[in-house]
Amino acid sequence: MTLLLGLNKQLDLQLLLTRVGKRLVYGLGLYDFRWAFRIGVFFLTLVVGGVAVLYGVRTLRHASSHLRWAFMGLAIVLLYITIRAALFQHVSSRLAGPLSLQLEPLGLAVTTLAAWLFVRTHRRTRPA
Repeated sequence: MTLLLGLNKQLDLQLLLTRVGKRLVYGLGLYDFRWAFRIGVFFLTLVVGGVAVLYGVRTLRHASSHLRWAFMGLAIVLLYITIRAALFQHVSSRLAGPLSLQLEPLGLAVTTLAAWLFVRTHRRTRPA
C-alpha cells in the first residue's frame, strides 16, 4: 500500500487518469453527465475501503496486537484515500480540513510503529 501511494505521488497518476477519463467521456458524448460519474467514483472508493476495513476487522479480531495496530494504520490510509477521492472528484470541499492532510503520514506512522514493535518483541537473542 505504501509503495502504491509513493508511486502515485511520484507519477501523479490521478492527473493522468483524469485527463484520459475526460477525453474518453468527451469522445463518447457523456461529458454532460460527469457529475454522476464523480459521485460514482467517490462512492465506489468509499464502498471498497469500507469493505476492506470490515473484512480486516473480522479477519484480525483474534490476531496479535501488532497486526491489529498495523491494520489500524492501513485503515487510516484508506480513510485518507477516500477523502482524497472526494476532494479530487469535487464532491465536497468541506473535507479539506487540516486533519485530512495529516491522515496519510499518521497511517504510515502507525503502521511503522507496529512493525517496529513486532521486530522489537520478536527479536531473537543470538547464542554466545
